[in-house]
Amino acid sequence: MSTSFEVTPGLPDWWAAVAGDGPRCLRPAWLSYEPDRLPGPLHTFALIRDGRPVVASVGARLTEASPRRFADPLLVLRDGVPGESGPPAPWQGLTPDDVLPAAVLLAPEYETALTGPGAADPSEVEHFVAGLCAWARAESLRSLSALYLGPGAALLADRLAAAGFGSVPLGSANVIEVTWTDPEGYVAGLPYKHRNIARYEMRRFTESGARLRIRPLQDTEPHLVELLMLHARRHGTPQSEAGAAALLERVRETFGPDGPVLFVAESEDGPLAFALFVRCGGELVLVLTGTRYGHPHASVAHFQTMFYAPAAAAPGLGVTALVHGLGDDATKRRRGARQVPLSAAFHRF
Repeated sequence: MSTSFEVTPGLPDWWAAVAGDGPRCLRPAWLSYEPDRLPGPLHTFALIRDGRPVVASVGARLTEASPRRFADPLLVLRDGVPGESGPPAPWQGLTPDDVLPAAVLLAPEYETALTGPGAADPSEVEHFVAGLCAWARAESLRSLSALYLGPGAALLADRLAAAGFGSVPLGSANVIEVTWTDPEGYVAGLPYKHRNIARYEMRRFTESGARLRIRPLQDTEPHLVELLMLHARRHGTPQSEAGAAALLERVRETFGPDGPVLFVAESEDGPLAFALFVRCGGELVLVLTGTRYGHPHASVAHFQTMFYAPAAAAPGLGVTALVHGLGDDATKRRRGARQVPLSAAFHRF
C-alpha cells in the first residue's frame, strides 16, 4: 500500500468524480465560477493511496502578496475581515516576508472544506494534515492557513489544532433556513419586533405599483447590467459595462439554463432591483444583486428581491435554505438569517 501527498495546479482529472456530490464549494461548477477570488492560482491538495484520492481540498500557493482582501491570508489574519468584529488579528505587525511563500486552503466561495471517501474519517484527515505539513516543510514554506472553516469543516479544524495550528474566529455566513410553507409563515418566524417591519416593507412594495417577476436569465440583460454597475459604484468597486455583462454571462455559462433563479422588481420605467440566486440541491445561493439607488422605491424593491420574494417562492421551489454569504449583517439577521460562525487556522514555520 503506497500513500503520498500531492499538490497540483488546477483540478485533476478525477476531481469531478470525487467532489461532484460533496460540499457545494468544492463542486466543479462552483470552483470555476469565480476562481479569481483566490489570492493565487487554484491548486489541489490531496492525500493519495494506491493511486486513488482519499481526502482532498483546494486552495492557492502564494509567492507574493495579493490584493484579495477577503482571501489573502496575510491581509485576513493581519487586518481582519472587512466589516467583521472579533478578537485582535493574530498576524498583526507581520509583513509579506514573514509569511511568504505560503499556501492556503480555501475555495473561491470563501469556504474551506474537504472531499473524498476519507473526508469524514478522523484518521484519514489526520494523515491529510500531516501530509500537508510535511509538504510545506519540504517546499520551505513560511506559513500555512485555512480560511473560513465552518461547521462542516469541524474535523479538519480539530486536526489542524492537534497539529499545532492556531485558531481565530473569522466572521460568519448568513443562512435563512426554510421552515415555512407560505409567506405569512415566513413573517411569523421572524423576531417579534421585526415582523411589523417586514409587513410594512412588503405593503409599501405593493403600493409602489412595481411588480415582482421570477424568471430565468436571458441572453442579454442591459437593465441588469446597469443595476450591477450602480451596485458596484455604491460599494466602492466600480465596474465597467463590459465587466458587468461578463458577470451575468459567467453565471449563464457556469450553471446552465436551470440553475439561475432571478427575482426582479420592475416599475413602468424599468427594473428597480434584482437578486440573482443559483439553485444547488436544496439551497438557493445568492450570487449577484443590483439596485437603482436614488429611486424613491429602491429600498423596498431591494428587500423584496433579496428576502421577501425568495422566501415566498422557496417552498414551491423545494428549497430548504437561502444562502446570503459572508458578513455580520444586521439587515440579514432582521430578516431571518442565522449567522453561522467561521474560523481560520494558521501556522508559521
